Amino acid sequence: MNILIILITYTAINAIAITTAWLLTENIGTRIADLHPILNRKPFNCKPCTTFWLTLTGQTIFAYTLGSWGYFLCGIITAFVIFWKYYNEDKNSIE
Repeated sequence: MNILIILITYTAINAIAITTAWLLTENIGTRIADLHPILNRKPFNCKPCTTFWLTLTGQTIFAYTLGSWGYFLCGIITAFVIFWKYYNEDKNSIE
């Protein structure tokens, strides 16, 4: 049961980070770069960067709460995997 809760939380943190990054970088109504000129730079206007930092922050906070170095390392790896997925997607997209 404990592993199931950890996996659900792990997935929820990733889903929240991905959704929040989309809202902050690509959604017309909530783009953070449109609020102030100083926010119109990386990582605020870059979806892969924003996703990476939100995922890493969420996983680090949860790993600290659990007191687990293994969870922390899995969170770092997951943040990099998600970053490279979005980075390659943005790099290979036709504009």
